[in-house]
Amino acid sequence: MTDMHDRSTSPEDITNVNIETVGGDFRLRGVEGPKNEFQIKAEIPNIQRDGGFVTISSGGDCVLDVAADVDVTINTIGGDAKITNIAGKLHINSIGGDFSLRHIEEEVAIQNIGGDFVVRHVEGAMTVHNVAGDMDCRHIEGDLILHNVSGDLSVRDVEGSCQCHGVRGDLLLGLDFEPDHTYFFNCNADVLCRLDEHADVTFVLPRKTEYDLGNFDGAVVTVDQVNTTIKIGEGGPEVRIEAGGGFYITDRERRGKRFAFNFDFDFPEFPEPPEPPEPPIPPRFNDDWQIRIDDEPLGEFISRQINEAMSNIGNLGNRARSEKERMKREAVRAKRHAARMQNQAERIQRQVERAHRRSNVKAAPPPAANPVSEEERLMVLSMLEDGKITVEEAEQILRTMEGD
Repeated sequence: MTDMHDRSTSPEDITNVNIETVGGDFRLRGVEGPKNEFQIKAEIPNIQRDGGFVTISSGGDCVLDVAADVDVTINTIGGDAKITNIAGKLHINSIGGDFSLRHIEEEVAIQNIGGDFVVRHVEGAMTVHNVAGDMDCRHIEGDLILHNVSGDLSVRDVEGSCQCHGVRGDLLLGLDFEPDHTYFFNCNADVLCRLDEHADVTFVLPRKTEYDLGNFDGAVVTVDQVNTTIKIGEGGPEVRIEAGGGFYITDRERRGKRFAFNFDFDFPEFPEPPEPPEPPIPPRFNDDWQIRIDDEPLGEFISRQINEAMSNIGNLGNRARSEKERMKREAVRAKRHAARMQNQAERIQRQVERAHRRSNVKAAPPPAANPVSEEERLMVLSMLEDGKITVEEAEQILRTMEGD
């Protein structure tokens, strides 16, 4: 395992950072500084540059400082992740553990988070598709769209529209519901909504949903065949809620249901030393900081090993298929041989019967006192079928037994 501290300079300003794979924990921080520099501490790193694009992989933990205004794309993080102070766009495919996200100025799009997720201060829109743990979300200036949160969800201070689908735990809402915005929440458990005492909002629930209005005694409730509508204050924007449990309203000064989030991130911080001289390149890396094995780049070595393994598997499959085909051919040949033997036995039987009929015509009838029994005749035929005697010998035996 190799630790590397690197303050790296690119000939062009860095505009995009692509994190391909990090096997352990990951921390990314946007900092003020030259746009063509970044600082990294990583285990088994692989860094590739292409103009303003930098692609980074690490076999273990990775800590990275980049200029704040880059766009960031992350493919796979195996452990926990923490990202702060990024002014560009952020797109994430998969994070295996807990995730902390703070101070992002552009849009955020996330596919999968394997643990808990806490987010603070996103100035753009945010879309999240799958969170395996709890989620605590605050201070989103754009629209928020969430799908499939397996634990509890806390949503507070979202200035745009808000849609949350498939929340399996409890849902806590602390929003200033604004006109001309869309609000929809789907939750399998209880929903607790903390309102300002002067709020104007209309909640629409399925008719069967139990509710408690707390100290909002002036609320107007109407019930039809499908929905229960709760009007707070002057009504305001419509908020549609589907809750598997109950729906509870309280003012923000009162304590309600609490959510416990446990995020433990232990990432080393970088010191700020004066500009060091260019470090010598270790012999195991080439000029592009690529690991080499027997003078072959690590990526090409791994690719070749995988291709050879797949080829061996294919050869095994081909040999297995060839052996199966050979066994099928042997079975067909055995079946054909058995059919030929059956036909031959039937021909012999017919020859014996014809010979027997001819002998009955040409020979004189045997004396009545010494007939050939049916058992003896069958014995001769059995010997003929077994190949112990020929047809001519069988005829001679029968004639002899019949006294001819």
